[in-house]
Amino acid sequence: MLHSLLDWPGAVVLKDIIEDALYGLGSEVDINAAEAYICRLRKKIGQSRIEAVAGLGYRLVLS
Repeated sequence: MLHSLLDWPGAVVLKDIIEDALYGLGSEVDINAAEAYICRLRKKIGQSRIEAVAGLGYRLVLS
């Protein structure tokens, strides 16, 4: 998941892209899976480093 965010630093990475990176194309995905992984990642790299963009996905904040 971090790799997906690092591929487009500062840009919004769609939730679908993140889920595909986690599970592969066409796999059944739990509705809250991406959010759970984002939560764990925020604990490791800092809450303010990953920004949620409502209805779209997530953005890695660079600064």
